[in-house]
Amino acid sequence: MKIALVTLYNPFKKTGGGIETVTYYLSSSFAKLGHEVSIICADSGAINEIHEEKGINLITTPVPAKSGNFLRSLMLIKARKSIRTLDGKGFEIFIGQGGFCSPLVFNKPKQGKVILVVHTLDWENLANIRDLLRLKKKFELFSEIFNFFILKIWRIIYFAIADELIFVSKIAEKDFKTNYWFFHKKTYVIPNGHPTVEKISNERKYDFTYLGRLDKRKGVDLIINAAKILNERSIKHSINILGDGPYADDLKKIAGNLGLKDIIKFYGHVNREDASKILSESKGLVLPSFYESDPLVIREALSYGIPCIVPNIPPFNEYITEGVNGFFFKVGSVSSLASSMEYLIKMDEKQYVELLHRTLSFTNNRDWEKVALEYLGVFAK
Repeated sequence: MKIALVTLYNPFKKTGGGIETVTYYLSSSFAKLGHEVSIICADSGAINEIHEEKGINLITTPVPAKSGNFLRSLMLIKARKSIRTLDGKGFEIFIGQGGFCSPLVFNKPKQGKVILVVHTLDWENLANIRDLLRLKKKFELFSEIFNFFILKIWRIIYFAIADELIFVSKIAEKDFKTNYWFFHKKTYVIPNGHPTVEKISNERKYDFTYLGRLDKRKGVDLIINAAKILNERSIKHSINILGDGPYADDLKKIAGNLGLKDIIKFYGHVNREDASKILSESKGLVLPSFYESDPLVIREALSYGIPCIVPNIPPFNEYITEGVNGFFFKVGSVSSLASSMEYLIKMDEKQYVELLHRTLSFTNNRDWEKVALEYLGVFAK
């Protein structure tokens, strides 16, 4: 089968968030299973070209190095040539990754089915709005409300052009059926997978790690303020923050003002291998988001035996069992988060090893090849 994936960022170059990670593992798995795979994406500094990456044809559209998602999406519309390169050459499936599929919206292929993979919907933007209210960022709040309505229109357009829809979680599918009830599309739910881990590291160089985009709704400032509480209690600890985003400078400023520069290390963008290594050598993952659909980093952490500290909201309760493979804190509460972090860090070695083994036994056996086979089952229909 010939399969094309359309997304915004080059998944072989940029490790940013869930969509890049899904595209990377899904395309690699399709290729391993013997299918012809192409990826259409934007790439800063690139030229219009087709080259091979790990058995996958990568078709890039050049964009400026410093440009946001909106500008990149507009420039990626020019990828009509890329769509036409594949159209008529036997490609049966064109997969659009979430809202990052503008070429398919404006240049629907004449042949083949268009299937959209939906990661998040309206509740993500509503969580952003709530978080901006919490942070009292009035200007950005009005901007986010405007953005919400623009994205609503955009979603209606790309749902209209889709032949079928795949959701990465039941939460996302429910959001669609509630807010876009007027579409009568065939829908499937295929949760994401986790990377295959060949060796579990017993070394724990770091205490806590956050891995993800530094964006609204992620609540990363809660980690920084929890670190302040631990510092005031004279509890020695270290925190790694891996990732970048629009709130990176704000977060660094908060950490600096609280005198936590020696405790919190900001890495910025980290390649996939280094990010996995740092995570695997951490005592715990902290993910304080106000909203998630199917958080990939939770799956990855659990596959390494890393317990997770997460808020007490769905979908975290689908992955985490209190005291078995992680700990819950009250959503949005700095003091509750600090208490969970303190509890984990004060565990003696025997307690922690027992927790690690429980965490590993709790991981479901869902690698990316199995996920790819579920996608292929949908394509076969």
